[in-house]
Amino acid sequence: MAESTRLAAVVPLKGMNDRLNYPTGKIQCRKALMKEGLWNIVSEEETEPESGATEIAKSRSRRDKALAKIVLSVEA
Repeated sequence: MAESTRLAAVVPLKGMNDRLNYPTGKIQCRKALMKEGLWNIVSEEETEPESGATEIAKSRSRRDKALAKIVLSVEA
């Protein structure tokens, strides 16, 4: 089964100047990322390891996944 690219629980933003649903979308995005264990990356509580190629690669992959989830939650 293919993984959804959009955070299902997030009201999609309709543009960068959408002030009406931004506060709601912001909270929903945070909670959805927390549910997937990715919020610590976005909030910078989890930092990239200084050494270990495997650990660095895993960290970057998680960072990229979090960023993709956020970006793909914004309606084009």
